[in-house]
Amino acid sequence: MHDEDFMVENEILPEADPQSAEQSAVAEKGDLPYHERYYLRYHEGKRSTALDLSGTKGFLQEIGFDGGELRQAREEKNCAEIFRMAERDRANQLYCSYCGAEISCVEFYRMPDGRLRCTTCSNTIVKSKSEAEDLCQRVIANMDNFFGAALDSPVSIEVMEERKMKKKLGVPLGLWDDQSILILGAAVCKKKKYSILLENGAPRISLIATFAHELTHIWQYMHWDNRQNFKLCPQSNRLLVYEGMAKWAEIQYLYLVGETSAAKREEYLTLNRQDEYGLGFRLYEERFPLSREVMVCPETPFTPDRYPFE
Repeated sequence: MHDEDFMVENEILPEADPQSAEQSAVAEKGDLPYHERYYLRYHEGKRSTALDLSGTKGFLQEIGFDGGELRQAREEKNCAEIFRMAERDRANQLYCSYCGAEISCVEFYRMPDGRLRCTTCSNTIVKSKSEAEDLCQRVIANMDNFFGAALDSPVSIEVMEERKMKKKLGVPLGLWDDQSILILGAAVCKKKKYSILLENGAPRISLIATFAHELTHIWQYMHWDNRQNFKLCPQSNRLLVYEGMAKWAEIQYLYLVGETSAAKREEYLTLNRQDEYGLGFRLYEERFPLSREVMVCPETPFTPDRYPFE
């Protein structure tokens, strides 16, 4: 780092004498780099005595602002090391577990299971059961309009604390899915009564995606004859059929309601999964291509009485 590598504005400089001006003109015609000719000089021949450039340089070096990535890139040095440092920094960066946005070191909330929630998602939390029920009814109506997925029986909602829900579902407390914007949820069918269990404190867009996913399972419970279908579908493929369709409906729903950013992120994450969710989704997306515009999709897998795949 050179003493001249600083730009200070509004500094009053002494008047230049003719000899200094003449020296500057000579320097301008020479081979000195621009920053050595003009930084802090403003075309004058003298440097302000009020600036302690050496002291400033020493201070910046002490706190680590010497030989940074930008300077190294300018000098075309250590490019490979620069890239490695950038990759390291990206690996250490914090991202919201719900929307995927990059977050700062202070503006986030850490969930008990380790997930991070950004300020934007925290500001859109669905805070009451009645609000969640209204949102669920809206998703039910839209799924009928978009997919012809009629949900004729009532669907109840139960919202609970995340630890309590994991215990009820038998999920390890420290386990969470970093490959989805979905919150922890479950579709339940018990004696022909249908319900959805949800963790509380969920951002609105994550709750919408979870409703679309879990309501697809409710529709499957209502409309598929599992005894007959199980004879046609090998047991090893059943989870692909169920979860693949739910992921397809979830992502397609987000596109159709104009939540394009969330839909693209969930689609990308799902395509890179190698479990039943990812493999099943790819199976459905090939058979029923997604409509990525805000319009009704031409064909859907919501066919009563039979699986879309055997």
